[in-house]
Amino acid sequence: MRRFILALLLVVLVAPAFAQSAKFKAGTVSIGDSVEKLLKVAGKPDRIQPFPGMPAFQRYDYFSDGRNITVTVKSGKVTGIGVLDFTSK
Repeated sequence: MRRFILALLLVVLVAPAFAQSAKFKAGTVSIGDSVEKLLKVAGKPDRIQPFPGMPAFQRYDYFSDGRNITVTVKSGKVTGIGVLDFTSK
């Protein structure tokens, strides 16, 4: 039982926070924005790959300043944003 509770706690602490927007140095990107705005504000992503199990979607990953920001894109529009922040506050 202790192992289960520890595993559950780790999943909760490591799971990305799903957000409506993400701040980058050059501005903010929100769900519904175009890929052009994403690239203008966030720059070139560190990685672009198909979203697992959903080939119509792409996942743009940005890694910087202790954060991992994942932006999901479909048909040229931002459809989802996940932020995993490793910095201590």
